[in-house]
Amino acid sequence: MLTTNQIAAIEFSSIRRAQDRLRQLRELGVVFAFRDSYSTGGTSQTRYALGYRGARVVAAQRGEKPPVASAYADRLERLGLWPKLSHQLGVNDFFCGLAAYARTRPDAALTQWWPEKACTEFFWHGDIKLRPDAYGCWDEQGRRVRFFLEHDTGTEPLSKVVSKLGDYSRFGTDVFGVLLFSVHSSLRERNLRSAMRQQLGYEKPGFVIATASRDHGHPDGPAGPIWAVWSFQDQVQERRRLAELPQRGPRIAQHVSPRWAPVQRSGMGSPRHHHDRTGHGRREAMGMNIVPLPQKPPVGDTKPLRDNGSEHNEWHYNRIGNRTKSWDFSGHVRYVSGAEGDRLRGELAAVIRDLLDWAATQHAEQVDDQEAA
Repeated sequence: MLTTNQIAAIEFSSIRRAQDRLRQLRELGVVFAFRDSYSTGGTSQTRYALGYRGARVVAAQRGEKPPVASAYADRLERLGLWPKLSHQLGVNDFFCGLAAYARTRPDAALTQWWPEKACTEFFWHGDIKLRPDAYGCWDEQGRRVRFFLEHDTGTEPLSKVVSKLGDYSRFGTDVFGVLLFSVHSSLRERNLRSAMRQQLGYEKPGFVIATASRDHGHPDGPAGPIWAVWSFQDQVQERRRLAELPQRGPRIAQHVSPRWAPVQRSGMGSPRHHHDRTGHGRREAMGMNIVPLPQKPPVGDTKPLRDNGSEHNEWHYNRIGNRTKSWDFSGHVRYVSGAEGDRLRGELAAVIRDLLDWAATQHAEQVDDQEAA
């Protein structure tokens, strides 16, 4: 969901040209549009989402099954009453601000922009699932900053806002990036930093936190020198540009969706022990072995484990083929923990990442072959 101004900022040279093109797309059914009416009079900016015909075009480009028309229409109608709509538009405004700035700078680029749902599906470890409002990667002047975004509108008590630090600390956020808090006013920012001081005391959180208020008025928007790295001091000593924040985390492949987001290795065949510019090692067990789970289980019949009289349980898996023969797999379960378990999990994660890399390459080659044909 994007507003007229947001779309114009990232794609057009003027509001007028954006309005003309969006009107044409709306008449064609490619986009869906609506406004909010205010009780005091007037309406909001027009909000746009992908219409049904637009969704069919995207599905065709991806080689996917198109959505059901009636179900998609219901989904679009619910957007207007979505309780989190205003919050989501604020999150989108943050990233549109970065994208708009990058249009004017050849040395800047917004290379990743993941929504909340994609973050929840990707950033997990054990029973910990991060739920940031978004995840992004910002490149400028040869620096690359990866960050989680918490977009605060002031509707939640500060105690609830700072309670989110616990999950980030347990997850090992230092492996994947910087945690940004974007708040609506400078007063809210001061109160937030005070609440974080009470929450953390003199204990270092183990990862970088930066705060900024959206009433800063800087022409560079969120890319500008508006970010204050959190410390125990009462006063903010300096403000940094987004690109000047610490560079953390492994290199997630750029310009890919979260579905195909294997983390690139630092060298050919080398293990993924990543170090930041200061040389401190990162916790591999927290960040390096994260692999997204498949959305649907494989077709087949998995039998429960049974006691076979030994210390290892036996398992069976039968895959029933449609046009090919059926397959029957069996084996034994061996329980491993400690350092050996961590090593095996790391090897398995590396194999899965290689498979994801291979699958993404195959998909790209198929698309290139289809376009060439």
